[in-house]
Amino acid sequence: MARGISLHIGLNSVDPNQYGGNALPLNACEFDAQDMESIAASQGFATKLLLTQNAHSVAVKHAIDAAAGQLQPGDIFFLTYSGHGSNIDDSDFDEADGKDETWVLYDRNLIDDELYLHWSRFRPGVRVLVVSDSCHSGTVVRAMENEESRVDEFNAIWCLPVIQKKYEAESAPLPRTVPFILQARHYVEREELYKAIKAANAPGERSIVGASVMLISACQDSQLAGDGQRNGVFTRLLRHIWNDGGFVGDYQSFYTRIRSISPMSQVPNLYKVGQPNDAFESESPFFI
Repeated sequence: MARGISLHIGLNSVDPNQYGGNALPLNACEFDAQDMESIAASQGFATKLLLTQNAHSVAVKHAIDAAAGQLQPGDIFFLTYSGHGSNIDDSDFDEADGKDETWVLYDRNLIDDELYLHWSRFRPGVRVLVVSDSCHSGTVVRAMENEESRVDEFNAIWCLPVIQKKYEAESAPLPRTVPFILQARHYVEREELYKAIKAANAPGERSIVGASVMLISACQDSQLAGDGQRNGVFTRLLRHIWNDGGFVGDYQSFYTRIRSISPMSQVPNLYKVGQPNDAFESESPFFI
């Protein structure tokens, strides 16, 4: 029998001492993590939850590596993240846009190169599913150049009629992204740390990944992901389509259904790294 391990990360704030005095508060990320953990538990995963202060880089990296050490070919690791997404300067020039994408953890940014190295530690034949409700790409910086207008766009169209029927109206969501000036200041203050992390995690995205990794993310590279009161916009849509396990279909149709009811300002993305696995892609979502 295949085995499933899941890790669910949700941060409603960060350590202000590590981010220039800014706690960067959000509303719904802990709820997202708890709701995704409930989905995983209902499917038989052995779950782990890391919320806000406990969602620091050491704990997250340790939990991923622990799963990599335990899972065998045919098993699955399910990882969800809800929080700020951002980027830092690419110090080793392995990114075309000059930026490394990050998850904003409690103590520091977790760089995409680090995640790739973690994927490479999973055995070939392991399935890895990542669901990220965040802004998480370098091109989001260009959107932030006109951040006020982007928020206005969210305010106008984020809540669709089909969602209004199932959930009571909430206030317009804040974008889950660190303002450019704050992130730039943070990088300057901790530049030596991030350069050391990059050096320690070489070759980063050039690592050979034998597992099959599939990511369903909240938005496209150039877009912002919205927060909410009870869930993030993306997690709310995902839960609606999941329908407490009533959804019937594979990952592609699951993604397509979520995308079909998403606002134009936040279009989900689906991409894969590692070894192709047609059987994985044809499974029902969250299947062990």
